Amino acid sequence: MNTVVIGDGWTKGHNTDVFGFRLSLRSLGLRVGDRRVLVVGAGGAAKVVVDVLAREGAKVQVTNRTMRRADVLADSFDESVEAIPLDALARGGPWDLLVNATPLGTREAGPGLPVPASILPKVAHVYDLVYNPPTTPLLEAARRLGKPTTSGLEMLLHQAAQSFELWTGRAPPVEPMRRAAKEALG
Repeated sequence: MNTVVIGDGWTKGHNTDVFGFRLSLRSLGLRVGDRRVLVVGAGGAAKVVVDVLAREGAKVQVTNRTMRRADVLADSFDESVEAIPLDALARGGPWDLLVNATPLGTREAGPGLPVPASILPKVAHVYDLVYNPPTTPLLEAARRLGKPTTSGLEMLLHQAAQSFELWTGRAPPVEPMRRAAKEALG
């Protein structure tokens, strides 16, 4: 739960993560049905991402530095989701989309790539859920190869827009919100 709506004598909790990721894909024109997607990470953010991708009909591979966690995540979905060891990525692919759902690349977690750079040529589009900093080492590496990239700001924006609508009952001003977020993050 990341959004609480308070009414007259009642409260209701909501989670805007699924909405935020799903709408970010749509706003970017990223169609994932029947596409191959690699998700890096096996925590809460990865679970949200895999859930959206599986519901949209993607063929999802999950990798994580702790393989057991990737297995547990993949096993909680149908056969469209499978776990793949990090060291097997070199033999895998190609992927239409790579989603980094780890904190690697945030200021707190430090620089570094969540996957070997050698697999990036086999990825069509890179989406890093990290939004601060706006450009992570993963996004930089993908851009050097001419790959389209998306930062986590897109998901954050759509989560915030959903929260705004839940709180106010009004359509959110998405473009002014996007400009303000970009300005705030530099």
